[in-house]
Amino acid sequence: MLSQGHTSSSVSLLSHPSTHGYSKTAGLNHVIRHEAGHVLLYWLLDRPLAGCVVTDKAGLTKIIQTDDTQEQIIPHILVALAGMKMGNDQEAIFELEDHIDNPAHFHAATDSRIVADAMQVFEQSQRQSLFLQCRTILSRVRTHFRKVYAEICNRLATPPHQLFFAELNQLFRQWDLEYGFDKRPKSDYVMRMFHRLTSQPLPKKGQWLDWDNQVLLEWQYRPMSLKDIVRLIFQEESRHLAPDQQKANAASLAALEKLPEDVLVARLARLAKGGTI
Repeated sequence: MLSQGHTSSSVSLLSHPSTHGYSKTAGLNHVIRHEAGHVLLYWLLDRPLAGCVVTDKAGLTKIIQTDDTQEQIIPHILVALAGMKMGNDQEAIFELEDHIDNPAHFHAATDSRIVADAMQVFEQSQRQSLFLQCRTILSRVRTHFRKVYAEICNRLATPPHQLFFAELNQLFRQWDLEYGFDKRPKSDYVMRMFHRLTSQPLPKKGQWLDWDNQVLLEWQYRPMSLKDIVRLIFQEESRHLAPDQQKANAASLAALEKLPEDVLVARLARLAKGGTI
């Protein structure tokens, strides 16, 4: 696939009577709140999105896959947990807390399984405290960015219940400026919350943290353009191709970059729905 599909675990349990990790709450509003949590976190984590589509039974938030998308564990956990936490799916959260050491308890397609799998990187004695810290951070994010969350929910609640790259990219830039993230990396905002929760010493004034909890040596705000996104997609796909196929892929990219912007927007919308660009 050219991008990573995040299929919401807000699907009603009625459709999956023998699985764990699916929400028992059904309905469009629940799915909207769940997926809005994922969209909010992807913005806060600087991850480009192809789009988000919801129905009364399920949701899909599709991220543009990059070579570092899966490397940072804490952001990965926060994104997966965000739908449950911001959608106020307490039963799913409590079940995850009870089985955080046993990923096999959950259906492979659920957010709960994603979180439990990621938690296995840490020592068993650390998992419960880390899980609580992630929940606390998401509560604070939901409160601080309540205007952003409400706007995502309102837009997804409007038929045809979908957001695609062009609209999301515009909103992401707008929120960056509104919350000062053109002057400060979002990684610094999130990781400083972890420092405060765990009583770790904060970096010196004027120093910023990256997603690996290291001091950033340099940083410059640079929002992604439409062509940047298309290049990312093809670069990621080329990593898995043979040399002769890579040449063909490069030629396709060169042709795509010459297309009008409205055509590229339509291609990305097709990608968000599960197709190819």
